Amino acid sequence: MKRRGLGLTCLLLSLGLAACQASKTWKRNPSSTPEIPSGEGLSPEGQALYHFSAGEFKQNSGDREGAIAELEKALSFDSGSAYLHLKLAGLYLQDGKIAQAESEAEAARQLAPESAEPFNLLAMIYLNSNRVPEALSLLQSALKLDPNNPDTNMHLAMAYLNSGLPGPAVETMRSFLKRQPNSADGHYFLGQIFFRLDQYPEAAPEYEEALRLQPGYYYSLQELAQSYMLAGDKDQGIEAYSRLLAYYPGDKDSRSVLASTLIELERWDQALAVLAQGKAEDESMAEWWLQSGYIEMRRQNYAAARAEFTELLARDAKNPDAPFYLGVVAQMEKQPAAARSWFEKIPQDSPRYADAQRRIAWSYQEEGEGDRALQYLKDLNQNMPKVIPYYLDRAALYQEAGQMDLALGVLMQGLENNPHDEDLLYQVGALYDLMGDHDLAVAQMGKILAQNPKSARALNFIGYSWADRGLRLDEAEKLIRHALELEPDNGAIIDSLGWVFFQRRQYAEALKWLNQAIEKIPEDPEISAHLGDAYCAQGRKKKAVEYYHQALEALKENPRQGLAEKIKDKLGNSRCP
Repeated sequence: MKRRGLGLTCLLLSLGLAACQASKTWKRNPSSTPEIPSGEGLSPEGQALYHFSAGEFKQNSGDREGAIAELEKALSFDSGSAYLHLKLAGLYLQDGKIAQAESEAEAARQLAPESAEPFNLLAMIYLNSNRVPEALSLLQSALKLDPNNPDTNMHLAMAYLNSGLPGPAVETMRSFLKRQPNSADGHYFLGQIFFRLDQYPEAAPEYEEALRLQPGYYYSLQELAQSYMLAGDKDQGIEAYSRLLAYYPGDKDSRSVLASTLIELERWDQALAVLAQGKAEDESMAEWWLQSGYIEMRRQNYAAARAEFTELLARDAKNPDAPFYLGVVAQMEKQPAAARSWFEKIPQDSPRYADAQRRIAWSYQEEGEGDRALQYLKDLNQNMPKVIPYYLDRAALYQEAGQMDLALGVLMQGLENNPHDEDLLYQVGALYDLMGDHDLAVAQMGKILAQNPKSARALNFIGYSWADRGLRLDEAEKLIRHALELEPDNGAIIDSLGWVFFQRRQYAEALKWLNQAIEKIPEDPEISAHLGDAYCAQGRKKKAVEYYHQALEALKENPRQGLAEKIKDKLGNSRCP
């Protein structure tokens, strides 16, 4: 709290020569912190200054309890000092002693009724106690005493905002800034009001103005970056976080957000540069090595990824993430035995343990030991019946082997232990569909919607199932559009909508949506096959063949039951569906 009108100068003037007398009694021990002398023999004014000074010393040393005791003694010698009452109130407030803080602030207000500071502090005490109407009344009075007091204006605006009155909150700060246009704090605070109202485009210019007036203003930089990110303008957010880190390179949280955003946007080189700076600033942050290794994995630079995770393990032998990701790297390099040796190092209390156990099972499958993989997963199911992925993995292995009934049995076992799990319910429906029982599959998705009406994948599944069979196309479109509202960037849902229009023979509209879908998921073989069908229906055979071949290529990495045979039949017979 700034001392406007109640500063130490006033106190010193009231104490006169006693101040000089008190100052001469200090002693210094060159090998320790200064000793606090005795105040004995001083006048009451000198005693007050002595205990005030001792309180300042103790507060600066982190001894708030001692500082409070000294200020209480100071007030016993000078009970008419508004500043001492105000100072003590602030310490009581920091110490959580609300009633005492209120009493001292009220005393200061009575002693200095022309000063805004006691009103401000008392109002803050009321705000912290959720006594908003009383706080508003005090702040309005304080504003009349000192209209240009920044604290009063900001506290009043916050009180309005906390009362559900955003209009007066904004108007209070705008009026203040008309009188004090060069107040960096004022512009920052107005930006913060807009930020709390989720009005990020309005917040950003205020933060920028605060930064123009006070370059390097930390909170303005931080909330400016957050505003851009929350508004969906990630490029501006990246630029703002970069500015922040130029001033505060040791800000770990901001560096982490910036690196994560760059990784999300697949700006690998920029992300690695940000992480390299982080390593230089603080070598103890495991996250810098983890994220660097993740980037190298995504770039398929497995040797570089392994080097990052190995370095992390060398720095922190107990880090549970390093062996996990070293196992993942070995998996990607088609080294199942090496991968398994890393996954076996993950302790049971690690959050990575469940995933590591799944990967051990899959390592056996990759070595051609399917039965061993199934038994391993079965044992995991028995020991940890609430871990859903183990059921899904067992079912997937049976499905891959063409044993659909066994796959269905595993999923049903999972539902016995976890009757409302959406993943298990969905996979049962998907399996019914693969087995040719489409109506039962749709009914299963209905169970999901009964407990979660906003399940985009269930809405899309039902809509696509109807569209693929040329049934209830209007209802199918409605369901799919609802799913698209929930997940507007989901390429599979966009593909489903395109397929509705294909079934209506509206091929131009179908192609519009299908081309959007392939942009979202270029490696999806089914979308490529749908594009082939749509171009074929338009008589554009060359484009159709191009997409059929693209689908066959994608199927090598993403197999879909029966799709390759259908495409080859169309190509072999030179016909369209």
